[in-house]
Amino acid sequence: MYLIYIDESGTSVKYNKDPKHFSLTACIINENDWILINEAIVVLKRKYFRRYDPYSIELHAKNIFHKKGLFIRELRGNRNFDLLDEFYDVVSILPIVIITVVIDKKALEHKQSVSSFIVNYTPYQLCWHYLIERICKYLNKKNFEFDNRGEGNQFGLLLIDKQSNKKLNRKVRTTILNYIRGKKFIKIGRKYISTRYLLKEVHFLESEFYNLSQITDLIAYTVNRKYSSKNKNSKIDRYNEKYYQKIEKLFDTNVNGIKEGSGIKIYP
Repeated sequence: MYLIYIDESGTSVKYNKDPKHFSLTACIINENDWILINEAIVVLKRKYFRRYDPYSIELHAKNIFHKKGLFIRELRGNRNFDLLDEFYDVVSILPIVIITVVIDKKALEHKQSVSSFIVNYTPYQLCWHYLIERICKYLNKKNFEFDNRGEGNQFGLLLIDKQSNKKLNRKVRTTILNYIRGKKFIKIGRKYISTRYLLKEVHFLESEFYNLSQITDLIAYTVNRKYSSKNKNSKIDRYNEKYYQKIEKLFDTNVNGIKEGSGIKIYP
């Protein structure tokens, strides 16, 4: 089975100056790799937070980048960037596949003003639709490989960062299930793609308890900041660009090795 951890970055409300982008990021792992990936993060936490139980530490992107809470007390000077350097070095060699969709809300608003094709879709709905499409494409690709090797099929399970607002969780569940439940195929451009290998259910996780959810949070932040930041010369953005380059090879690609359109989609 494939475990598909998903987190969002930015806000999904209509464009109102800031922030300009909304994105969803999926980190996909095979269940057989879960222990390896989880232990890699536990080791990292033990190195930087020796006085704490590693499972009591939540690696949250904004808190680390901007040194808030625990990370002010425990990471003096530039130690927060030392932690991030090592985190992205570790993640870059782990068996993780990234799929991200970034919606440029300002450009979308303009496109909707001149075209009726997507006028009824919110940035939130579009982002989920495009992400689910690419997850299905990935699962189909992997199961085609399994079939050719005479191996059994493997399905994907959606594991989504839980919001404190219950209404938002219901909104997520409704958006996803309305799109995939009862459908054997979904349309991508002029093509139809099977949803066979994506389980038609959604599970919510509290990220503070799950290292894989925390990995997804950091990757989601890094990708969104790359495309949304206005000041590319700031200290945080210089570091962030370095981190993006470290994880860039983890994005899903098409048969020609191109990530655009498969591992990352920027719309419009």
